[in-house]
Amino acid sequence: MYFPIISFNTCAPAERNYFLLHAMALLFISALVFNSTNAIAQNASSVKIGSGTLDSDRVAGPRWMRVNFESLASDIHTISVAWDNNSDIGFVIRHQDGTLVNPTVSGSNPAIWTGPLDAGERYYLGVRANSGAANFTATIKLGEEPEQPADPNDEDGALVISAINFGQGLLDSQRATGPRFVRLEFDSFATAMHTITVSWDSGADVRFNVLDSDGNRLNDSVVLESNPGIWTGELEANQRYNIGVWSANGIANYTATLEAELPIGTVPFEISEQPSDLIVTEGTEAIFSVEATGRKFVSYQWFADGQPLVGENTDSLALFTTTLADNGTRYNVEASDGNDLITSDSATLTVREALRLGRYSQRADASTWILDGPAPTLDFNTFGPFDDGWGRVLLRVDDVLLVGGDFTGIRRNRNSSTTQRPWLAALNAISGQPVSTFEVPSQIDSVVRSLVLSPNGNQVYVGGDFGFLVLNAVTGELDFEVNLIEGNGQGRVFDIAVSETQIYIGGEFNNAN
Repeated sequence: MYFPIISFNTCAPAERNYFLLHAMALLFISALVFNSTNAIAQNASSVKIGSGTLDSDRVAGPRWMRVNFESLASDIHTISVAWDNNSDIGFVIRHQDGTLVNPTVSGSNPAIWTGPLDAGERYYLGVRANSGAANFTATIKLGEEPEQPADPNDEDGALVISAINFGQGLLDSQRATGPRFVRLEFDSFATAMHTITVSWDSGADVRFNVLDSDGNRLNDSVVLESNPGIWTGELEANQRYNIGVWSANGIANYTATLEAELPIGTVPFEISEQPSDLIVTEGTEAIFSVEATGRKFVSYQWFADGQPLVGENTDSLALFTTTLADNGTRYNVEASDGNDLITSDSATLTVREALRLGRYSQRADASTWILDGPAPTLDFNTFGPFDDGWGRVLLRVDDVLLVGGDFTGIRRNRNSSTTQRPWLAALNAISGQPVSTFEVPSQIDSVVRSLVLSPNGNQVYVGGDFGFLVLNAVTGELDFEVNLIEGNGQGRVFDIAVSETQIYIGGEFNNAN
C-alpha cells in the first residue's frame, strides 16, 4: 500500500496547508481501498483515481496526462474514463516501468477496460485527447461490467478507421500570397466508403470537388459553405483520385484528409517514417519524429535506451537543451491504434561539444601556435623581401586556423621562400604549417576583412572587397555568394554578425544582387 510521507519544515504556510490536505486525501483514499475491498467487490462501487482537463490543441490543458493508481486486489478490475463533451478521449494502462498492460481504449464515452491486475502493484493511466478539449474523470472497481454488445473495434474482422493527410498549403483568392486553386491526388484505401475532409484556419470561402482519374466529378455539387468541408462516397480499390480545392474569397491555410472504416488487415498499420539519427551541438535542440499510417487514432510512447519517457506521447520528441551526457542515447517509439502495437527503429543522438567561439581580442591566447612560433610572415604581393602583408582577421575551426587579410603569400620567415596563399590562408593551428584540406575558392580575389563561423559550425562566412561568400567550414568549397554593388563598382563587406536565424553584414555597398 502506498502512503505519502510529508515534511512540513521546508514548506511555506500556504504550501503546508496544501500538502496536508493532499496527504489527508491520499490517506483517506488509501484507507478506503485497504479496508473496503470486500465491500467494493460486493456492491461494485467505483473509486475515483483521477481527473483533469485535456486539450488536443494544448490550449486549455495538456494533451496527455498521467494518472497513478494502485490495484484493489489480485482480481478482475474495471477502469472507466468518462468526460463531459463530445471530444475523443482514450487511455492506456501501464506498469510504473512503462510496460503496456492494454492497447488504447477509445471510441466510446465512457472508455472502459476490464482485465486482471495484481494486488499491491502500482500502475498508471495515460489519458489522451485525440481531438477536442474535455474534463475527464477516471474510476476503478473490482469485477466486470455487464456484458455489452460487441464493440466492432475489438472483435476479429473488426473495423478500424484508416486515415491519411494527403495535402496542405496556402490558398489565396487574390493570388497574392498563394495559388487560388490546387489539385491534390490520392489513392483509395480499398473498395469502400471514404470520407474526404478539407479544413482551414480562417473565414475564407474554401470549396472543393472530387474527381476520378478521368476527370469525372463524383460529388453532385460543389462542397462549400462549411468549415470543414466534408464529402462521403464510395471509392474503388487501387484507383487514383484527386480533389480540386480553391478559395472563392479570402486567404487560408488548408489541410485535406482521407478516411475510411475498413476491416482490420485491409490497410496495414505501419510506421512509414522512421526516426532518424541526429548530430547536434551541446546546448541546442534535437527533434525526433515518426509517422504511423493506416489508422486515424494513434497513441505514441517514446523511449530512451529502452526506458519510457513520461509525457512523451506524440509523433515527435523534442529535446530542447542537449548535453554531452545525451551523446549516444538511442530513441525509439511505440505506436498503438488500440488493436495493434508497433515499434519503430532506434535513432541515435550524437552530441558534439560546442566550439568556444567569439571575437578575438588584444589579449594573447597562449594555446595557439602563433605565439609560440615560428609564425609565418604574411607577404603582401611579394614585391620585395620586406613588403609584409597584413593579417586582418583570424578564425579557428577545430585544428585549422584561417587567416584573412591583405596578402598574396606566406612564408615562415623573411629569408624563406614564399608559399602562394592569396588573401585567405589555412594553417595548422598547432604547428603553423599550411594545410591542404581547406582549399580557398577563386572567388576570394581581394582583401579579406571578416571571418565568422555559422551557429551550427558547418559554414564559414567570409566578407571583403569581393563581397560576401559562404564556404564549407571543412573543405573551403563555395556554397553560395552574394554580389554587392557600390555605384558602378564592387561593394565591400567590413563586418559580419550572426544569430541562430539571421546573418547581418555591414560595409560599403548600396545593392545586394
